Amino acid sequence: MATNKLLLIIVIGVVLVAYYILGTGYLKGQRENTALASGIEESWLLLMEIPPPDPDLQENLESVRAELELNLASLPVEPNTTRIINSILQLGESSGVKVIPLITQSWQTESYEDYDISVFRFNLSVSGLSSQFFDFFSQLENGEHETLVIENLQIFKEGDSSYFESISSDSVRMNADIQIAVYAQAVDDA
Repeated sequence: MATNKLLLIIVIGVVLVAYYILGTGYLKGQRENTALASGIEESWLLLMEIPPPDPDLQENLESVRAELELNLASLPVEPNTTRIINSILQLGESSGVKVIPLITQSWQTESYEDYDISVFRFNLSVSGLSSQFFDFFSQLENGEHETLVIENLQIFKEGDSSYFESISSDSVRMNADIQIAVYAQAVDDA
């Protein structure tokens, strides 16, 4: 009988321990489920705040792509690089500044999205008086090469004059290092 009581106490103890372990695991799982459910609900509320897409979005995208292709088609076919550099040298001469081509690279094809564009890059050194200098840059920007872009420009003044004297005086000598790119149709697209 004593062994039966001991056995019964052990069985009851094991059952209580098992209920405790299972019960605490269940309660822990319930808390985690509640936290996940509230997180999902918050996410749905945030998603509901996002406005629906514009119904004309696809049409607008097609319109913009058509305009891009039209603009790309209007790019000139790779112009003669010697002619480009010579025209800039002549522009410098007519403006009264000294222009020296430093580095030139051959035409390279660059890809933007699904489009290929040819690019001719070169560096120039320019020096002259400030009035001539600004005249040269104005003509370069609005000149015959519509797809010419100044990618980098560093301007330095010579002498000990202040910056404000440089702007207001026509006799201040200035130097510039310029990186230029000229864009054209890619050879394959022409």
